[in-house]
Amino acid sequence: LQMEPDLDRVEALSLRREIKQNATEKLFRGGIISRNEAREALQYEPEDMAVQNRFESSAFTALARAYREGDTPVEPLFNYLKWTGLLPQTMTIEEFEQAAGGTDSEEELLAAVGVSPGDEDTEEDETDEE
Repeated sequence: LQMEPDLDRVEALSLRREIKQNATEKLFRGGIISRNEAREALQYEPEDMAVQNRFESSAFTALARAYREGDTPVEPLFNYLKWTGLLPQTMTIEEFEQAAGGTDSEEELLAAVGVSPGDEDTEEDETDEE
């Protein structure tokens, strides 16, 4: 039998915990660390298939429009969606092109590659508490 103190109940450590939480949140919101890295820093279990980096609708919209209008190749859009964790890491660029081809809007493009409404964590959904 081994006994350990519950450090979350130690009042003297609450300021330190709060500082760490705030710093971790800022790193995540700034795109410096992924969601799972933030969860690990705060001693939570990682999430499977979760958005790992901050999805910004303005960046996605610009990349999707440029791709649909033929101004840029598919790679920047594909890489961005993989970076955010919205695409499975096993999806190939060919599979993405096949699914995304012929879509007329950003919403259709996301649906075509299996992203449900609300899966993406947009900057409009968040409020700054600073």
